[in-house]
Amino acid sequence: MVEAIRSVVTVLSYFVIPLLVVGFPVYGLIKGVPVYEVFVEGAKEGFEIAVLIIPYVVAILFAIEMFEQSGAMDFLIGLLDPVLGLIGVPAEVLPMAIIRPLTGSGSVGVVQSMINEYGEDSILVKMVARAST
Repeated sequence: MVEAIRSVVTVLSYFVIPLLVVGFPVYGLIKGVPVYEVFVEGAKEGFEIAVLIIPYVVAILFAIEMFEQSGAMDFLIGLLDPVLGLIGVPAEVLPMAIIRPLTGSGSVGVVQSMINEYGEDSILVKMVARAST
């Protein structure tokens, strides 16, 4: 029974995106909405928002890199290692715990640096890679 449901959901999943891409414009046309003009206006607003947040993203990435390069991150990891050890959390995943709430792109950088340091099959890399998604 579960396998039958799974196969139906798999088949339906192939049609979701095309139905959305076609369905919304058709629905808008039926309702009399100028679909293209509304789409262009929304894209323009999205671009304006992206331009507005770029300085903040750059500032966050700069601050994170400064924090790491200054040695403050290593100091914090060394300081919290005994406490984290009590609850079974490796201190090496602390950078991800700090950076992930601030920036998703920064967390990808943390994963990449941990892959370079520990290898892609390391349990630490698997832990932080799971947290970055």
